Amino acid sequence: MGYVPLVLSRCIAYPSEMLPLNSGARSRYFTSLKRCFFAVPVSPPLNLIANSSFTEIQLSWQPIPPDDVNGILLGYKILYRQQGTTQWTEQIVHRSALEATVASLSEYTDYEIKIMGYNSKGQGPFSPILNLRTKGSVDLQSVIKGALFETILVTFNAE
Repeated sequence: MGYVPLVLSRCIAYPSEMLPLNSGARSRYFTSLKRCFFAVPVSPPLNLIANSSFTEIQLSWQPIPPDDVNGILLGYKILYRQQGTTQWTEQIVHRSALEATVASLSEYTDYEIKIMGYNSKGQGPFSPILNLRTKGSVDLQSVIKGALFETILVTFNAE
């Protein structure tokens, strides 16, 4: 007589009864079968941190908790866009990576960035959106040409 579990877990060992049919044997034995029911990840990568330069944003994060992956993590997808636009750009990152660089961005521009993990069943939820501005350089020649004064005071912020 086998056991019938009342509630199935995502990944659990279920006892089962086996009856060998070879050589006319009639003995019974019990074994355990591990059965997993995969689903999309249920949480995003944790603690997304971003730092910007003039044309790049460096990202780092902590992995999705193992119990929330629901299978084998295949990788991460980073989506980013200029603030005020609707089109997201996607960058795929290897599953073992916990950092990435988004490159070829415009200087002194506001960006929105989010990240999620995915497995064979699909995409998990996105992290909260981070808002970040790339750094900008000052075009002194344009500033000087537009000046109406003989003396110009230029200050720089050390970042």
